[in-house]
Amino acid sequence: MLSYDVRYHWQQKRAPLLFAEEDLEKKRRNRQDLITPAEPTSQAHKKAATKKNSEGLQVRCFEDLMDELSGLYRLVVMPQRAADKKREIVMMQQKTAIQKKAFKLLQIPLP
Repeated sequence: MLSYDVRYHWQQKRAPLLFAEEDLEKKRRNRQDLITPAEPTSQAHKKAATKKNSEGLQVRCFEDLMDELSGLYRLVVMPQRAADKKREIVMMQQKTAIQKKAFKLLQIPLP
């Protein structure tokens, strides 16, 4: 059950990058009838048709976004020479626009 809750909140935070409603909670609160399913907004239809969000970034399903984020890595090299033991070399992979936006939505700074 916890994994479903975590996934739900991750999807809500990253809704601008996914094929998902961005104002889902607001839409649910304003719904007149709780029985009938909510209709997608014009923004959601546009996102599905163009496969891009309002910023022009490609939208994707949750699994594809996780694959994109899993490609981000940091490599730390520690020299073996005695004089250089305190120095480390840090190399970061070039970040894509999707990765930058995903971390910005989570309010996590990227080095």
